[in-house]
Amino acid sequence: MTAKSLNRPLTNAEKRLVEQHHHLIERVIKGAGIQVFDPAYDAYGECALALVLAAQKYMENPALQQYKFSTIAWWKMRSALSNGVKSAMRRPHVLSLDKVDASGRSLYDFIPAEFAELDDWEEAAA
Repeated sequence: MTAKSLNRPLTNAEKRLVEQHHHLIERVIKGAGIQVFDPAYDAYGECALALVLAAQKYMENPALQQYKFSTIAWWKMRSALSNGVKSAMRRPHVLSLDKVDASGRSLYDFIPAEFAELDDWEEAAA
């Protein structure tokens, strides 16, 4: 979800909905098993935008008002998290051979000795 999805300022009624249901953000994130302040993924931001968008859609669409707002907001935030995680999984993961893990070893420790000395990996394939 992007900020351009939010195409206008919130009305007072929408602001009240967002303020009253702000507590759902953390519950949705925890329920999804995502760290709230994970630097690799802005789950809080995704949920906050989804909550605001849910408030706008809820107030604009009378058919949605047959349901509780918390239900609409919950599913909108869960969907945003799911889409965000899928998007993050599609991004390439950069690995460093120099990064040391908790045991004090780097990826260089796992490279077989015959490859460690080669300057050109293509030589190994020959």
